[in-house]
Amino acid sequence: MAAPLAGVRPSEGLPRSGRIQKRADFLLTYENGAKTHGRFVVVFVRGNDREQSRLGVTVTKKLGNA
Repeated sequence: MAAPLAGVRPSEGLPRSGRIQKRADFLLTYENGAKTHGRFVVVFVRGNDREQSRLGVTVTKKLGNA
């Protein structure tokens, strides 16, 4: 891996390959995954057969135009 250029910050974003984007994938996770919750967040997790984990974020409509 090449050294970063001076003064250039690496991207802090999540690459597309690490994102859950399709509704069908979210629905599978809601239906077949494990669920845990805290005061301000609900987390669903489900295993996959990929080399890396993926992340998807949803926000309730109760929060308006989030």
